[in-house]
Amino acid sequence: MTSFAQLPYRNTEFTFVDVPVSDPRVRPLLRELGDEYSARYGRDAHAELSRYPDEEFTAPHGGVLLLLLERGEPVAGGAFRRHDDATAELKRIWTHSAHRRRGLARRVVAELERVARARGYRRVYLTTGPRQPEARGLYLAAGYTPLFDTDADPETIGPLPFEKHLGTPQDLPGFRTRLHRAVALALLPLLVLTACGSGDTGGTAPAGARAAAGDDPVADVRKVDSIAALLPADVREAGTLRVGSSVGFPPGAYYPNGTDKDPEGQDIDLADAVGKVLGLELQRQDASFETILPALGSGKYDVGTGNFGVTEERLKTIDFVTYINDGQGFAVRKGDTKLGKQKITDLVQLCGLTIGTGAGTTFEATLTAQKGVCAKAGKKPYDVKVYAENAATLTALQQGRIDVVMSTINGLRHQAAQPASQTEFLGEFHRLDVGFAFKKGSPLTKAFQAAVNELIKDGVYARILEKWGTTASAIDASEINPREHL
Repeated sequence: MTSFAQLPYRNTEFTFVDVPVSDPRVRPLLRELGDEYSARYGRDAHAELSRYPDEEFTAPHGGVLLLLLERGEPVAGGAFRRHDDATAELKRIWTHSAHRRRGLARRVVAELERVARARGYRRVYLTTGPRQPEARGLYLAAGYTPLFDTDADPETIGPLPFEKHLGTPQDLPGFRTRLHRAVALALLPLLVLTACGSGDTGGTAPAGARAAAGDDPVADVRKVDSIAALLPADVREAGTLRVGSSVGFPPGAYYPNGTDKDPEGQDIDLADAVGKVLGLELQRQDASFETILPALGSGKYDVGTGNFGVTEERLKTIDFVTYINDGQGFAVRKGDTKLGKQKITDLVQLCGLTIGTGAGTTFEATLTAQKGVCAKAGKKPYDVKVYAENAATLTALQQGRIDVVMSTINGLRHQAAQPASQTEFLGEFHRLDVGFAFKKGSPLTKAFQAAVNELIKDGVYARILEKWGTTASAIDASEINPREHL
């Protein structure tokens, strides 16, 4: 147990302590959170509190769980987990029901930010529920930026995302070394598990192959005036678009030469080629996958990229212009015999197993929505473990902490082609179109669709997919808001 600070408050002593989830003093926190969530949302929310493995809230895994003690008794608490290399995700912010309106939650958030900064994180991310106005007010007062339309009805948005930047790498003590970054970059090809929005795809020619040096199909693209004319006049005049881009792993979008250099990949080339057809400069901003779609509604970005799958649920709030076809699949550790090598065609086949997948993805949504299939079949339910990073999912699979991974078809196929990953692809489960994402009613969709179709017609599209080994994902024509594949 580590004491982080001694905080004087109204002549009483406050102490922050770092504890494991198993600490008995954590139980009141989880119990009250579960009861409160259940009361507000009309369903049992206690299971949600065990959604993430306990180890994600420990220092070796980049996380922490803090309790604020007053005279030795827990009065408030909170945690964070590793969201990505630069981002800590706040979770479980809580104040004991007998100690509210004392500013304790604000103290907890501030201490979590301090610890995150000391650990080398540059950004904090979180979501809160639409029926928790006091939490929304807390984060706004603490300087967090809402990644959603604050004028919209929260019930139409769902979880409300916020972010806060903690400073630049030079400002942060203990920031990860360049050696750490270099090792991570060297391992990128081995860590290719995708999240239908993580920016990673795969292909067949061969899986994950890169084109020979000097092959640059985008260099040949020129502006097409008749297509650019489809843009709104103010966009044509400005000549720029803000793009929220999820940069993850090859071949979709990644940093082959470090984050101080430009990203590369299939999604990067396709977006740049569309921009050239439209005569626009793309102002690309790196963003975590799950923050991009909400940020479109708030106006932070004009367009989002990152292998976003088109689903009926997303179509309620997002417009899509398709550019590839991908979907959902499964993979297991090489040599694992629980499933043999059978193709997964029904989730009942997974009953009794532990499935790993990405947070906030279509995979998590599918597994959650269908969790009752095992009970109906008279079988033990499957368990779902959610991870924020592809690397964490792969590690869990290799260590036997999960039995199977659900991710994108192309990403899993690509990964299985990497000998060091030691995985086997079990085939397709559900196909999805993938597209550029826009806020609902965006005036940009027709121009983007025409630009993608122009690239298909003149052969640049095929060259880009061939360059990145993703020709199996080619589409015949771009569509706006197609129905989800059934």
